[in-house]
Amino acid sequence: MNVAAGDAALTRAIRACKEFSCGRIQVASVLGCVYWEIESRVVSPNPDAAGSFLTMGMLRTLVKSTTGKEVATIVLRSGVAYSPTVAVVPTAIICHQYQTTERVPSNTYVSR
Repeated sequence: MNVAAGDAALTRAIRACKEFSCGRIQVASVLGCVYWEIESRVVSPNPDAAGSFLTMGMLRTLVKSTTGKEVATIVLRSGVAYSPTVAVVPTAIICHQYQTTERVPSNTYVSR
């Protein structure tokens, strides 16, 4: 299934994942959201402990509004160069009901 079919912005966002490590999620809300906030950890395998991961950094993504019951696909683009061993793991997803003074959409990556 091509989740980007007919969505130029989503197609561009996915293209960035050839350069940067990314994650993707789909969100929806019964009432709709003024904007979405997704907090994520950027992780890679820990070479010293099998089955555990090292946190490379944190990512905060703000995305546009959605209407009630609308399903939106969100690309979580990290600031880490693409690697098949790096994962972007959402840790919190917030549907905001009030306007913000922050820039939406935006991606803020902070490395550790």
